[in-house]
Amino acid sequence: MNKYRNYSNKKYKMKNKNTSNRKKIITILILIYVLIFFNYINVFKYEKDVEIRYAENTVKYIEINEDNLKKLNKDERKIEEQRNKNIKNKQEINKKEFSAKEVFYYDIEKNELINIKGNKEDKIVPASVLKLFTIEYILNKLKLDQVVTVGNEISLVSSDESQAGIKKGEKYTVKELLEMMFLPSGNDATYTLSKWYLKNYENVKVDTISNNEMVKEFSDKINKYLKEKNINNTNITNPSGISKDSYISKEDIVKIVKNLIKKEEVMLIPKEHKIGINKKNRKIELINTNKFLDKSSKFYDENIIGLKTGSLSVGKNISVLYENPTNKKKYVIFVFGAKTDDDRYKDSIKVREIIENEIFSSKSK
Repeated sequence: MNKYRNYSNKKYKMKNKNTSNRKKIITILILIYVLIFFNYINVFKYEKDVEIRYAENTVKYIEINEDNLKKLNKDERKIEEQRNKNIKNKQEINKKEFSAKEVFYYDIEKNELINIKGNKEDKIVPASVLKLFTIEYILNKLKLDQVVTVGNEISLVSSDESQAGIKKGEKYTVKELLEMMFLPSGNDATYTLSKWYLKNYENVKVDTISNNEMVKEFSDKINKYLKEKNINNTNITNPSGISKDSYISKEDIVKIVKNLIKKEEVMLIPKEHKIGINKKNRKIELINTNKFLDKSSKFYDENIIGLKTGSLSVGKNISVLYENPTNKKKYVIFVFGAKTDDDRYKDSIKVREIIENEIFSSKSK
């Protein structure tokens, strides 16, 4: 009897132990599931954060003694000779000075922002480059073939602002207005699209408010949209970029451009140097402000395929979509706060040289 009782107790204890182990396993599996779930949300949120690498423009390198190369075998010598070449390339780049306050580029394939000049926390006045934010925002709902009627919002544009020359009462497709925003950087086209967007997609009674109130309303809407998309270091006070109070961050503009370049039909627009729009009684000729696209310009570059310029008294800005002719990889170069019009192009060329020589790549280290 005692033997049976002992056996039963032992069996009971084993059963309890198995039950306890099973509970532990279930608990661990639940924790793993929860971790995987939250990681899934983080990875597949609206915009995966861009990897940012703040490389220094001036770097110290150890010179390789030429005599030492003779002691190496053929393969070792080849590696060291390439390393020497990379060192010399870097030293040449380091001698270059940038006029602009902020210089960086985005490696599309690697999803990586490489900073060359300026600080991570700097607030950048974008000027008309800000139109990229406006375009990305409205294209979430607008279609390129929709027809828009120009209203009195174009009276917001002063004579010294960039404009496409549209007139009240004229009708244009969304695509045509985007062409006006990209090429001559038309503020009149920007206000027309902004007002039409508010009226038709945000249910704002734009006809009962002033044009200045319309600008504020649109700015508030786009700022809210950006915050919802984890674009937190940008503040827009005017959709055209004319306001010096608007600012963006490097991370934020890369996130916007990253989304924009996926819209292939739209990205065909800023690569054009000239576009003609025929209306009933006249023809509008749009000329791109980007001199990289002008074959008659000293800055013409067949490997530049966009994007947007911007100018205010605080500096000359440019963002360019560049395709490396050697490997066909694409990059977006950003230059903000250059002193002169020519300087923004010269600085962009220096960044192109950095990319072509793989100055900040793992291959050159």
